[in-house]
Amino acid sequence: MSLGVRALMLQPRARARSDRIRVDATYAPATPALFDPLTEDTSIQIRDSKGELVCAILGARHWKRSRLHLYRFRDRGGPLTGGLTKARFKVTRGGRVVFHAKGRIPLRPTDGAGILVTVRVGNQCAHSVLDLRSRKTALVFPYELRGAAAPAGWPSTAPLG
Repeated sequence: MSLGVRALMLQPRARARSDRIRVDATYAPATPALFDPLTEDTSIQIRDSKGELVCAILGARHWKRSRLHLYRFRDRGGPLTGGLTKARFKVTRGGRVVFHAKGRIPLRPTDGAGILVTVRVGNQCAHSVLDLRSRKTALVFPYELRGAAAPAGWPSTAPLG
């Protein structure tokens, strides 16, 4: 499956345990069969060409279903996931599954080129390869700057197929 990343932010900081991460993505255009974070572990992995930047496993027993189509994960302080504090899956009225996650995870330096983002629920994986741009103190996606098109050779915000 292709992960439709709408926004990604990796923000390294000088102080320890203050590096930030935020992911907003479409996990699936239609709800997959047997999709249930309450019974299957969820993982998020972000890597570049030099190796892993982030790997967090969100155990199934820590997810809550607050409404019919909303699954939430909360880990105050992030001791279970190495720093990922909040995540959620939302099934829209059209059946699309949207994923959001954020937290404070220690990051190593990266140039932001060829970042592979993978989200897994059970044995169903969705992934996308992105190039991040530098914005003040963070590396961010999408590349477009308020209506300006990306330079030639840079990917658009559309997911890979």
